Order: sequence, then structure tokens, then C-alpha cells
Amino acid sequence: MIYCCMKQKFLQNVFWMNSFKQLLNTLYRKRMSLNQRLSFVLSFLCISLPLTIQAQEHVKLNHIIVQPNESFEHCALLQKNSKRNLSFSASEPLYFSFSNKSSDLTSYLIAEHLTPKMKNVPLVIMETKNYCLTWKNRQQVAVELTWQLVEQVIEKRELN
Repeated sequence: MIYCCMKQKFLQNVFWMNSFKQLLNTLYRKRMSLNQRLSFVLSFLCISLPLTIQAQEHVKLNHIIVQPNESFEHCALLQKNSKRNLSFSASEPLYFSFSNKSSDLTSYLIAEHLTPKMKNVPLVIMETKNYCLTWKNRQQVAVELTWQLVEQVIEKRELN
């Protein structure tokens, strides 16, 4: 994951360096007034910046040991229309479920099932509620669990 993010950042930097290099070559070769050059630079930035803005992800990788016959639960208030991607892997299969909990009712969005991993499972939150990720270890050994819940934040920009 870190390599992928570093590679993406590197490619964005290469794009900017090449684009900026082309801009400087254009400004150097053409005879332009200062106002024309400033106008050209501002136009370049207005066109280039939105092209490089992508969905941002806030990533936190979590590690925990789930002891034999115990559970680990992570709950959070998630906002309506938000989007998350869930990934996890465990050293041994765990019983996993995704639910929302109100005062006396639990609704399962992903029913409890035995699995050692899930990768990039999209979670679209339809209502603002308290949601819980639950892992149960019914093994006789401790299980190492690594998980992440990636929030997808999409920047919206209006064109004037």
C-alpha cells in the first residue's frame, strides 16, 4: 500500500515536472509581454490543477491480536452517503460481520461468516448511524489481524 501511494505521488511529480518544463520552454521560445506570460501561466495552472485532483483517501492501517475465544469490535458513527473500502487479513480465519446498531436492534449489512481476509470491499453508507466491524476468534490460538477502513473523500469543484 505504501509503495503504491509513493509510486502514485512520484508519477504526479513527474507529470508536474514535465508540464512545467514544457511551460518554461514555451515561455522562453515565444516573445511575449509580461502580461501575456502571466496570463499563459495562470491558464496553464487552471487547466492542469483539476486534471491532477483525484479522490483522496485517508488510510490508517491497524494491527491487533485477537486472543482465543475473544472478539474485537470497531464502531464508528458514519455519515450518510459516505463511502469506505474495507480490507483485512488475519493469520487464521475469523468470524467477521459488519452491522449497524441502534438502541435495541442490530442489522447486519455483512452477515457473520468465517474468512481469513477481505480485500477492497466497498461500503456505501445509506444512513447516518453507528456501524460496527466485528471479528470473533473461535480458534484455540491467538490470531493476528491487520485491517483498514479507507474513507474516500471526493473533492467537488464548481466551474465558473
